[in-house]
Parts: sequence; C-alpha cells; structure tokens
Amino acid sequence: MIIRWLKRIILGVLLVVLASLASISALVATEDGSRWLIGKVVKWLPERIGTLEIGELKGNLLTGLDVTFFDFKQHRDGQLHQRYRAKDVSFRWQPFALLYSAVSVQSLEAKDINIILPPPSGEPRAEPFEWPSFALPVRIELGDVQLRDIYIQRGRQPLVYLQSISGSLSLGTFNFRMDEFAVVTPSYGAEVSGRIGLRFPYAASLNTNWFYDLPVREGAEQDPVHFSGAGDVRGDIQELDIEHQLATPFIIASEGTFLPNLVTEEDQPRQSPEVKLQNEWQDQQLLARWFPANLVPPISSATLDVSGWYDNYHALLNGEVTQEALGEFAVQADVRGDLKHVDIAELAVQQINRDDIAPTSQPAELKTNGEVTWLPAVNWELSLAAEHVNPAHYLPEWPGNLRINLLTTGGYSAANGEVTDGNAPNESVKKTLSVRITELALNGQLRGLEATGRGDAGYDGQRWFSDQLRLTLGANQIQVSGSYSDQIDMQWQVNAPLLAQIDPRITGTLSTTGRLQGSLSEPRMEATAQGKNLQYQGYALDNVDLQLERTGAGNYALALTAQDVQINQQRLEQLQLNGAGNLAQHQLQAKVNSDTYGELTFDVQSRYDQGTWRGKFDALEIDMDKLPRWWLTSSEWIQVDAQQASTGKQCLTTRVRWGNANRTEGTTDTDVADNSDATVDEDSSAETPQLCIQGEWQAQSGVQLQASLFAAPLRQARPWLKPDVTLGGVVDGEVNFRLDTNLPNKTSAFSGMTASVNMQTRDGELRYQFADEEPNVYVWDSAQLTANVEDGKLDGRFVMDWAQYGDVQATTQIDFEREDITGDVTANFTDLAPLEALIPFADDVQGRLAADVQISGTLQQPDVVGQLNLVEGVAKLPRLGVELTAVTARLQSQRGGNIDLRASAKSGPGNLQITGDLNNLGSDNWQLQGNVTGDNFQVLQQQQLNANISPAIDLSASSEAIRIQGTTVIPYARAEIKALPPSATRVSKDVVIIDDEREETNVVGIPVFINLDLEIGKDVHFNGFGLDSKLVGKINILQSPPRALLTTGYVSVVDGIYKAYGQELEIERGRLLFQGPYDNPGLDIRAVRETPEYEVSLEIGGTLQQPSSQIIPGDGLSESQSMAILLTGKPLSEASAADAYMLLSAVSGLGMSSGPGIQEEIARTLHVDELTIRSDDGLEQSSLSVGKYLSPRLFVRYVVGLFDQAFSVEMEYQMTDRLRLEATSGEAQSIDMVYKIER
Repeated sequence: MIIRWLKRIILGVLLVVLASLASISALVATEDGSRWLIGKVVKWLPERIGTLEIGELKGNLLTGLDVTFFDFKQHRDGQLHQRYRAKDVSFRWQPFALLYSAVSVQSLEAKDINIILPPPSGEPRAEPFEWPSFALPVRIELGDVQLRDIYIQRGRQPLVYLQSISGSLSLGTFNFRMDEFAVVTPSYGAEVSGRIGLRFPYAASLNTNWFYDLPVREGAEQDPVHFSGAGDVRGDIQELDIEHQLATPFIIASEGTFLPNLVTEEDQPRQSPEVKLQNEWQDQQLLARWFPANLVPPISSATLDVSGWYDNYHALLNGEVTQEALGEFAVQADVRGDLKHVDIAELAVQQINRDDIAPTSQPAELKTNGEVTWLPAVNWELSLAAEHVNPAHYLPEWPGNLRINLLTTGGYSAANGEVTDGNAPNESVKKTLSVRITELALNGQLRGLEATGRGDAGYDGQRWFSDQLRLTLGANQIQVSGSYSDQIDMQWQVNAPLLAQIDPRITGTLSTTGRLQGSLSEPRMEATAQGKNLQYQGYALDNVDLQLERTGAGNYALALTAQDVQINQQRLEQLQLNGAGNLAQHQLQAKVNSDTYGELTFDVQSRYDQGTWRGKFDALEIDMDKLPRWWLTSSEWIQVDAQQASTGKQCLTTRVRWGNANRTEGTTDTDVADNSDATVDEDSSAETPQLCIQGEWQAQSGVQLQASLFAAPLRQARPWLKPDVTLGGVVDGEVNFRLDTNLPNKTSAFSGMTASVNMQTRDGELRYQFADEEPNVYVWDSAQLTANVEDGKLDGRFVMDWAQYGDVQATTQIDFEREDITGDVTANFTDLAPLEALIPFADDVQGRLAADVQISGTLQQPDVVGQLNLVEGVAKLPRLGVELTAVTARLQSQRGGNIDLRASAKSGPGNLQITGDLNNLGSDNWQLQGNVTGDNFQVLQQQQLNANISPAIDLSASSEAIRIQGTTVIPYARAEIKALPPSATRVSKDVVIIDDEREETNVVGIPVFINLDLEIGKDVHFNGFGLDSKLVGKINILQSPPRALLTTGYVSVVDGIYKAYGQELEIERGRLLFQGPYDNPGLDIRAVRETPEYEVSLEIGGTLQQPSSQIIPGDGLSESQSMAILLTGKPLSEASAADAYMLLSAVSGLGMSSGPGIQEEIARTLHVDELTIRSDDGLEQSSLSVGKYLSPRLFVRYVVGLFDQAFSVEMEYQMTDRLRLEATSGEAQSIDMVYKIER
C-alpha cells in the first residue's frame, strides 16, 4: 500500500513537472506563447517603473525575436523622465548558455533609436572612495551588434547623433573585451579592439582607429579637412603607454606616457593628470588652403615634446621649414602655458644656408620672447630681435644685412574696455585691435649703404600714430610723426640728396617738408618741395619748386615751377602753375613752354563740391610751332564727376586782342596773328576765324563730341610746304561724334559709333613766289571732304576742283564689322603745276595726269583695279642740278593684286627706263620683278660734280628677300673738288663721344641681297687735292645678310699729275684696291720726281685710313736727301729753315716709317740738338719743336703749331743731378721745380 502511494506521488510530481515544462515550452518556444508572455509582462509592469509599448512580434523567446518597435517611457511628477525607443529590433541568442553561467546574444540589430536620458542627479554624497569592481557572476556576450541612427538627448537638449554602433562585446568576470567595436557619427568615428580589466587597476590593452572631419566655415567652397589615425594603448589606470600614428592629412608618429594621477599612496583620488608625449614628422607639406593661392605651401620636419596637462603644459619644438620662394629655416621653441595664456621663453627662426650652395650672406635669424594671453581677452607683450636680415630674399633689388630690435604690445578686446567671459564669448560685443611698436632700432646695410631706423608706431583701434619715426638710407633721410584717423595730423620731412641710392632708376635730389591736418574731406596742408636733376625712366625734371601755403581760413596759395620737363620723348622747357583759393573754389593759372610744340597758357576758375569739379576758362592761348596763335573768345563751364563729364562750348580764334573770354567793348580784332613770312597777303575776308569744341561723357551712355571750324586761314599749312609756296583762302567744317560704350555685344571698335565730318574751303588758291619774280597763283574752285560713320559703316567722299587745271575725286565705303571696302579714285589734270607743292624735291613740275582706280575686297587684302597715266612730264631736281624731261609713267592694276609699271625719262644726253610687275599685292606671297635700264642718263650736274650713268639693274622682291643685281657704267664724269664737306671728315679713332642720346635700334625686316658691278668709263676725270688725272676701274658691291656690305675691285689713275709743296710729281702707278669695306680701300701709289741730276720716287701703301709711305732714294742718296729732292727739288744741304719746316710737315702727314731718321738728319743740317714733331693730342694739335743746349745745364726749346700757328718758348735748367727747373712762356705761363727720385 505504501509503495503504491509512493508510486502515485512520484508519478504525480513527474506529471506536474512535465506539465510545467510543457507549459513553459509552449510559452517561450512558440511565437504565440512568447507574444502572450511578453504581453503579460507589459501589462503587469508597475507604473512607477514605467510603461512599455511593443509592436508586432515574430519569433520566440527561445531562439530570438523580431520586433517592429519598442518604446519604454518613464514619467515623474507628470513629466517625461526618460525614454528608450527603437525600430526593427532583432536579436538571436543561445538560452542553453545559461547552463554555463553565460548570456550569449549571437546578434542584435536595431535602427532609429531614440534615447532621452534623465536629468543629471545632484551633487553626490561625500563617501570614502573605493575603486569599484565591474566583474559579474554571469558572462554577457554580444556577438554581432548593428545599431543604426541613434539619437541621444537629455530633456529637450540634443546631445549626439550616432550613425552606427557595430562590433562584438564581452563582459565577464575579469575583462571587458571589444572586437572591432565601432562608433560612427557624420564627422567623426572610432573603432576599438582589445580588453579592459574589470577590477582595479583596470589593466588595458587596446588598438584603435579613428577619423575626424574638421568642418569649414559656412559658405566656404571647400571640403572638410579629413584627419585619421591609429594607435595602441597599454597599461592600467596608474600609467598608460601610448603609441599613435596620424595618417591624414599629415603623417605624424607619436609615443608617450599618460599618468592619470587618480590615486596616491593612500588610494585617494586626485586631479591633475600628466601626459608625456614625443611627436615626430618628416617632410610634411602643409595644406594649400592655409596659404594664398600664389604661394607654394611649405614643407616641415620637426620633433615636438609635450609634457604636463592642459592647465600647465610645457612644449619643446625643434624642426625645419622649407618654402620654395623663401628658403629653408630652422625653428626652435620653448613655451609654457595653460588654456588662457602662453609664456614664450624662446622662439627662434634661423635661415639655413645649404652646404651645396655657397652662401652669399650670413643666415638670417629671428628671436622673440614674451607672453600672449587670449582669455579673458587677447593681449601680448613680445620682444623681437632679428639679425642678418637680407631683404633680397623677397625683394631681389634690395640686398642688405639688417639688424632689427623692437618691443611690441597690443591686444584684441572689447571696444569699451570691458572684459568678456572667455568661456562664453559674446559675439554682439564689438572688439578692436590695438598694437604698438616701441624701442625700434634698425641698423645695417642696404645696397651697400648704411641704413638706420629709430622711433615708434602704433594703432589704438581708431587711429594710427607715431611720436617720431626716422629712417635713413645712405645720405637720404625721412622723418614722420603724427596721427591718422578721421582727423589727420601728420608732419613729414624728406631730405634725399641722392635718390639713386634709394632706386638706381631714379636720379637727382629731392627735399620736402609739410604738415597735413583736418580730414580727408576737408584737409588742411602746407608743403614745400624742391627737386633738381630728377629722372625716372622716360621722365625727367631739371628743376622743380613747389610751394603750398595757407593764406587765410581755408585758403591756399600754390606755386609750382618746373624746368626742362621730359615725358618719354617729349620735352617741355618750362612749366608754371599758380593757384589761389581752396578746394571748394580756386583759381589756376598755367604756362607751358615747348621748343617743339610751342606755348600753352590758360587761366581757369574752378570749384569742387561733393565729388564734382566745375571749371571755366578766363583765358586760353595756344601758340603751337608752325601754326598761328589761337586765343580764347568764349568759355562755358566744364563739369566732371565720377559718373559723367561735360564741357560747354569752348571757342578760340586766331585774331589778336582776344586776351580773355570776357573782352571789353571797343577792342579791335582785325589784326591777324601769323607766324609765317611777312610777304603773305592777308585774306580779303574780314571774317573772324573761330574753332569751337564741346562734348559730354556719361558712364551709362557713352561719349559725344561736337566741333565746328569757321574761316580758318589755309596759310596755317605753310610750314609744311616748300618755302616758295603759300596757300590762300579759308576752311569751314563740322565734326560730330558719338560712341555708346555700354553695348552688350560689341563686334568691333566701331560698334555703337556715330560720326560725321564735313570740311570745305572757300577762296582757295596756291601761290608760288620765286625770289623777286611775280608770284604764280593757282586757284581752285572747291575742295570738300565728307565722311559719315553709322552702324559700323563708313561712307566718305573727297572732291577737289582745280578749274582749268583738273580735278580729283575719291569715294570709299567700309563695313568695319564685315571688314569690307569699296571705293574709287579719279583724277584728270591737264597741267600738274598746282601739284608742285606736294613734291618737295622738285620744281617747275609740268605734265598731264589721268587716273581711274577702283578699290574692293577686304581691309586685310584690298583689291585695286585701274590705271594711272603720266605724259609729257617735266621737273627740275634742284638738289641734283638736273632736269627731267619727257617723263612718262603708266601704272596699271588688275584684280588679284597684280600691278604693272612702265616709266621713262630723259636727263641730259641720255634716257632711263623703269619696268616693274607686282603680283599678289596684299597677300603673304607677294612678288615683285623689275629692272632699271638707261644710257648716258645724267644724274648729277653740280658745280663740283657732273656724272652720267648707264644702268642695267634687275630687281626682285618678296616677303622673304629683296635682290638687286646688275651692272652700272659711268661713261662720263667730272669732279672738281675744292674741299670736302664737313660730313665727309672722318672723326679720329681716339675720339670718344659721350652723352650720345642716339639709341641703337635693330631694324628687323626683309633681308636685302646686292650684287652690283660698277664700271668707270673712258671719260671720267678727277681734279682735286693736287691730283689731276683720268680714272678707270671696276668695283663689285656685294651684300649677303647677315654679312656686312663688301666691295671688291679697283680704281686706277691714268696720266696723273700730283701737285704738292709747290712741286709736280708724276703718278707712275696709282690704284685704290677694294677688298672689304668701301670706306677703307688699300693704296698702291708710286709718284716720281725727275731732276737733271737725280730721280727719286715715293711709294704709298697701307689703307686709306692708315696710310704708310716710303722714299725710294736715287743712286747714292740717303732717304733724307731723296725726301728733300722729292719735295723741294734740291739736296738737304741746300735747304732753308722754311724747307725744313715743310719737310717735317710732309713726314708727319705722309706717315713715313723712316721719319725719325730723317728728322735727326735735318737737325744735324740745321745745327740744332732737337727737331721733332709732337702729335700727342691729335693731328690738329701737332707742333714743331726745335731745341738747343746753350750750356751743358741750360736747354731752350721753341714750339710752334703746324696748323694753328700758336707758339711758346720753353726752358729747362738742371740745377743738380736730381733737381730741375722748367719754365714755359706762351698762351699760358708756368714754372715748375722737378725733383727726380730713382727706384
């Protein structure tokens, strides 16, 4: 019975257990059971703990669940205290791991996680501190964590947004392990692998990778700067060893130790951690965005040792910086500081001179020390010292070696002086910068000149100021003092006697003093300036003087005088400017003189108000070279501002007594001012000439200009005509011009331009007045020029009617946008006499001319078709002395740029023909073929020269070369030369020309090749300089670029007689040999003198520029005797003193190699001790010296000039062996004592 009950009881318990297991399995192993169980838990959750809301469930509690969302909330006092919400939550786990005291979650995923943390609790109660243990009896494992989009906030304040959390975690009995555990945000992230102990001292071994994107300021068009690195951490809470490698944007290796200092020997926590970190990087280029676009970023290498903590750190820097333009520098720094300031014990920058480059100067060095504070406000006090500063590294034209010392203080703080909270900056508080430099001491050299600087300068946020700043360079000095802000008070003094020391391009002397006060809108200034010999590039001033003085309240007197003003190639001899008044209302008088252009004087009253200047001429006079004077008759206001400018009508005349625009009644104006010859008759018309101009410019519309000319005398053109020609009559005209400068699409420079020109003459005539002859008058009926420009097109027409002589007409149409041109020119003259004024080298022009030419095509390649015919032409060429007759010319042009020329003329007994063919005119492959032929054509008929030529010359030309070849014969020539013109005199080779303003220019053009043969005919005779003979010969002229002109050949003397020194010498052989430059032929001359007893000869060789001569003595004669016979006809023993003088002159002039020997023999003949010719100062200063010893110690010398006949007497007396007395009496008198010392 008992056994039966026991069986029943065991079976019942077993059934209960099995039923319980079956129930539990039904709850956790099935989806429905798990949903029911979780629902009961949610329902039974006490409200004080919180409320939990769970979305749709899938899966079971035994293997894992997928939940669409869950939301846990906790409220306190009716307010949300904390909340945890997530979507798409999924986890998988191993429940049987509980049997091994472990919670193993294989995976955990969720997204859109919102976490609202509870408010922070109050101050913790003070309790004895003990290091906690985080060890758990159960191991918790999270295998694969994937959490995305996590938003964490406290109350309503967002704290952080995490893009993802991923990795594996394990929390057990001894360690907290992480495997690729990563936390990523939009701008930074980190991944950690390793372990951390859960009991004191929390030993750790971690590997980490991280990144951080440094944000850019709002609106900047740049990507964030990406930082990334990797590091290892080993140690515990007492000491951590750190190794780190920064990968981007620089590579920096760091290692060190971190001492948290959280425990003491009594195991009590304390603050002030400490880090000791060594950093090193090599050849790292800094980011380009930190530097200007045109500056290459520098490259740096350095070591940086940091110790301490942010509230008390110490940093040591030792490195090098290299910048392409600035060079290489060494940098050392030793600083201490905290989060509010830094103390700079030393900051040194030294330039490095590389070993492979020889240093040109000592390396520059900069040292500074002091203190910089940035909280609660930015302030600094620094001492700077720089040595061996060479500005040539940055300004190549300023080499030097400078030493600079200064003290700088300043700050950046609130404008009212209040201190803002550095931890919470107030952006609304306006801050200002203040800086001051004191104790400035600059010494050294610039450009080899001493340079110094002393003084101070500063800025207090409102004004720049300096008590005194003085700079000197060489002999130049500048001093400045005062202040500059809304109100100005500045004084200056400049003394620069050698401006070339400042800039070699500037020469001269400048000194100025002055003071500027007031404001920019109402300045008050006094100044003086003087300059001499000022020159800069193409600008120069010989003398300038400026005086600006205050004459009363707001009034000034200005006086400016400048002399010899040069502006590029233009020169003004004098410039004067005087003014009186103030900026609002003033009067200016000016006078400008130019030898080239004439004189300009004006008197203008002007005003200035709120950016607008207004002026009006009271007087204006223009006296230009070769033109009559123009005087002002009336003037309207001229106004100029930043947006527009307008000039009222300004009218001028050439009549006298229009001294100003407001002339008084009753003054006459009938006299005509004329710079031309007094013989010119006045115009019959009493009309007053007048030129009026007015215009306007506006920034929005453009420019317009109107000009009118009435009764301007044509005689004003006389300076450009031949001396015997004048013009009569007047010219009237109008010019209108408008240009729209704001067109959106301009296709050419003429777009938006509208212009018209209309000019015509009245009572026109041309007068010829030859000496005392009656003038020839040629009247033309009309001459008119009209032109119009509109819509980018030009339409022009010119007509001139010479009545019975002929007429000329020309029309043209140009489309500037299409660059097309059409036009025609017609001319028909039965008599060319009126056109003589257009041919300056010809007189008595006659003939008939007809022309008919049409123009078409483009501006780049016009097409000219037509012909020009000249017949029965006659002209005299006064300079050549010849008269051309039977002149005919036919010029015919065809399409395609082909032009044919046929011309002929007669002169003297001969004639000349010219032919030419030009093809492809206007294109790059143009070609010209022509020739010049003639027979006995007279080219010269002057008092000393007469010559005829017979040319046969061929000419060919293209864009690549010009070739001239052929022959020219001179069949007839007569030369009767009395003297050479000055231009034919060659300057001595020892003459040095200084201050030659002519500039050498290399003309680059088409190369010219010449190959001409010049033959001297049978009837060519030369008579001049004692030579009377016929000439024959042949010369070849050859030029082949880049070689210079080369002449080869000869010219021979036939039947020549040479007369010199009263004797006649027969030219036995005489030739000029050309083999190089044309102006230095070789000489081969032999002259013979025969007497009844002797025959001697003289041979001349060398070159024309350096001749040499030699006496060929007769039988039994010396050279001296032969020379005497050759020149005097008698032996030397019979020569007189005058003959000796002549002989010495001949020896000097002929350049005889045996001259000294001949002089000695002449001296013996005349019984003197010295007979020489001195030419130390050139041939023109040559002198004859004759001397004789009157006693062994006394020597007397007589000196007479060979050309200027100046004479002097010299005496030398030898007092002792070393002491000598010398005396001279002549144009100048002198006496000298000479003491001789032998070494």
